[in-house]
Amino acid sequence: MWEPVGGSGGGGGNLGGGGNGPKRDGELLGPSPVEAASLARLAVFPNPAVDFIVVEGLTERVAVQIYSLQSKLVYTGMLAPAARLDVRDLQPGTYLLRVNSQTLRFVKR
Repeated sequence: MWEPVGGSGGGGGNLGGGGNGPKRDGELLGPSPVEAASLARLAVFPNPAVDFIVVEGLTERVAVQIYSLQSKLVYTGMLAPAARLDVRDLQPGTYLLRVNSQTLRFVKR
């Protein structure tokens, strides 16, 4: 149970110190492994692209979607780390690549 610094239970809010179990000083704990994975910094290269793109920063196989700027879904599939995604069939223009909870922009020439 979290208690504010200087809360009841003795020990001034430090770990231990009596009461109903450990107490914390309100310290910030790092993100959970799930949260940390979703916060990974991703990048698309080359950008602009002609034939293929690679999403740098992936650590596992993920679902990806490509949208036009008109919000039309133009591709959906799975992408493994370091794998190339074929964009040769896309018309030249700007696209949005959705990976996990991140959206990356790239240009197809």
